[in-house]
Amino acid sequence: MYSTGQDARDGEDLVMAQQWLQSEWRNPLQDEHLKRVQGDQGQQGPGDGGAARQAMAHSGVAASGFDELPLDVAGRVFELLPPSDIKMARLVSRAWMREVSRSAQVCRPAVSKLKKTQALFPALTRLDMCKAHGVTAEHLPQLARMVRLEWLSLKRCRAVTDGSLAGLAPLTRLTHLSLARCFKVTDAGVEIVVAALPQLESLNLKALYRLSDAGVAACARLPHLTALNLTSCRKVTDAAMGSLAAGAPCLRDLKITDCFLIGDAGLTAATALTALTSLQARLGHQQHAARSDAGWRSLLPCLSCLVRLALSCRGPEEHAGAITDATLTAIAGLTALQELRIDQAYAATDAGVAALAALRRLTSLQLHETRRLTDGGLEALGALGRLQRMVLADQGQLSDRGIAAAGTRLPLLRRLALRQCSGITGVCASVFAGLEDLEVTSCPAVTDDSIAVLAGAAGGRLRSLALDGCPAVSDAVLPQLAAALPRLQALSLSECQGLRCEALTALAPLGALSRLDLSLCKHLSDEPTMASLAGLEALEVVNVSMCPKLTDAGLEVLAANMPPRLRHVTVAGCEYVTKQGAAELQGALPAHPGGALQRLVEFNHQSPTLKELLLDDPGASSLMEAHRSYIFVVRQASSLLTTSVKRACV
Repeated sequence: MYSTGQDARDGEDLVMAQQWLQSEWRNPLQDEHLKRVQGDQGQQGPGDGGAARQAMAHSGVAASGFDELPLDVAGRVFELLPPSDIKMARLVSRAWMREVSRSAQVCRPAVSKLKKTQALFPALTRLDMCKAHGVTAEHLPQLARMVRLEWLSLKRCRAVTDGSLAGLAPLTRLTHLSLARCFKVTDAGVEIVVAALPQLESLNLKALYRLSDAGVAACARLPHLTALNLTSCRKVTDAAMGSLAAGAPCLRDLKITDCFLIGDAGLTAATALTALTSLQARLGHQQHAARSDAGWRSLLPCLSCLVRLALSCRGPEEHAGAITDATLTAIAGLTALQELRIDQAYAATDAGVAALAALRRLTSLQLHETRRLTDGGLEALGALGRLQRMVLADQGQLSDRGIAAAGTRLPLLRRLALRQCSGITGVCASVFAGLEDLEVTSCPAVTDDSIAVLAGAAGGRLRSLALDGCPAVSDAVLPQLAAALPRLQALSLSECQGLRCEALTALAPLGALSRLDLSLCKHLSDEPTMASLAGLEALEVVNVSMCPKLTDAGLEVLAANMPPRLRHVTVAGCEYVTKQGAAELQGALPAHPGGALQRLVEFNHQSPTLKELLLDDPGASSLMEAHRSYIFVVRQASSLLTTSVKRACV
C-alpha cells in the first residue's frame, strides 16, 4: 500500500482515479442484464460472478475488468477516492467491498457506525466527523482506538468539552486536528491538546469564541506547527501575535480573519513570521484596536515567501482606511504571490491598483469594494499575463471599456466574476472568448441582448454560467444560451424575476447540464417548471428554494418525470411545500432506475432554519459571509421568518 505522505492526494491523481472508476462502473443496462443472468442461473450477486460474467461476455456486455487488476493498483485507486465515492464503490460487489474496506483511507461515518468503522477500514488515516450529528464526549475514546489516524475533523461537534480531548492522546500519528465551532472548548482544552498531541502540524480553532491569548500561546509551543486557523476567535489580541512570532517561527499558514482586536501592534509583531506562505487577515473595524496602513506596511515587506494573501478592513467606510495605495504598493513587492484578495480598500485608487501589475506570477485576483477603481486602473492589470481568475465585486465606476482593455491582454483568463458592477452591460465579447466559468450577478445594466453576445463569444468552452439577480434578463435569452453553449454544465438563474416557467423547456438541448439554480424566481410554478426538468437528462442537482408558487403538487410532477441522474433537490423556503411532500420526493429518488446512490432532498423544516442558526450560533456573521451578497441573506431570512410566523399562527 501507499502511504498518505506521498503525493497520492494530488488533484490530478484524484481526478484520474475518479475517471477510472466511472469508466469501469457498470451502467444500468449492464446491471439489468446481470440480474437476468443471475435469475436464470441462481447466482447470488455481482461479486460472485463466474457463470454470470461468462454469459455477459458471450452476450457482448463487457465485464468490469477490475478482477484482473493487481491488488496494489486497485488499492491505489481506492486510496484516492473521497468518502462519497467510497460508499458507492462498496455497494458494487463483494470483491469491491473487501478491497475498498482494506484500502480506503478516508471516511465520514455516522455516529451509529463509529464502533464498526475501525473494523471495516483498518487502513483509515483520515476521519471526518463534521456531519456526524450527535458526537459527544463519550465517543472520543472510540476515536482513540484508530491509532493510524493522521487527519481528524471534529468540526461542529458542539458537545466536545475540554476534559474529553485528553482521550485523543493515543493518536500518536495525528498531525491535523480541527476543533472548529466546538463552542465548549476553552483555553484549557487547547492546553490539553497541546500536551497530548505534541506532534500536531495543523490546528483549526475557527470560531472558538472562548479562546484567548493564553490558548494561542499554548499553540505556539507545538514544535512542528505549520498551519493555524484562528478565524473568528474574537478574544485574541495583539499579544497572541507576539506569542506566535516568538514560539512558532516555522508557521506557514495563518488565518486571523475576524480577529477584531488585532491592530497595528499585532501586525508589527508578526514580522518575525517570515516563513508564511499563506495569510488571511480580513480584519473588521474595532474601536479598541488601533489600525492604520502602518501595520501592513511594516509586516508585508517581511513576508517574501507569501503565495496566498487575503486582506480587508471591514466596517464603515470612514473607519476602513487601513488599506491604502501604500499598502497595495507593499503587496506589489511580494513577487512570489500567486493568489490575492483585497476587500474594502476604500482609500485605494487607480495608482495603487496599477502597482499590482508587478505581480507577474499572480494567477487569481479578487477586488471587492475598491470603490475608487476606474477603467484606467483596471487596464493596467492587463500586464498580469498569468492571471487565470479575476473577481470584481461592487465596482461602481467600471465599464465595459475597462473590462475589455484588461481582458484582451489576459490570454490565460478562464474564470471571470462581475458582481454588483452597475456600469457593466456585458457587451465586451473579446473578453469572453476563452472563458470556462463566467459569473455576471446583480448587474442591472445586463440585458438579454448582451447575454446573447457574450454567449456567442464564449462558444463551446463555457462550462459554468451565473446570471443571478440581473433584473433585465428574461426567458427570451434561454433558447440562445442553449444554442450557443452546448457544453454548459452549470447554470444559475437565481432571482431572475423575468424568468417564466414555460420557457425552461428551451434548455433541453443542454445535454451536459448537471446543475441548475432557479431559486428566488417568483414566477415559477408547479407543473410547467417541474415537467420541463425531465428533458435535462444529465441533471444531478437542482435548486428551487424560495420559489413562492411551488407546492407539493410540483414535487409530485418532478417525482413522476424524474431526470435519470437527479440526486439532490433543494426546496428550502418554499412556503407551500410541506414536510410530507418533501418526504415523498425523497422516497421517489431511490426508486428511480439509474439514479445515483446518494440522494438528498433539502427541506427547511428538516434542518435548522436561518432564524435558528442565527440564534444558536454566536458567529452568525460568518453565515452572512457565506452568501454572495448581504441583500440575498436579508431576503432569505425575511422569507424564512415569515414562513415560520405564518405556520405558528395556523
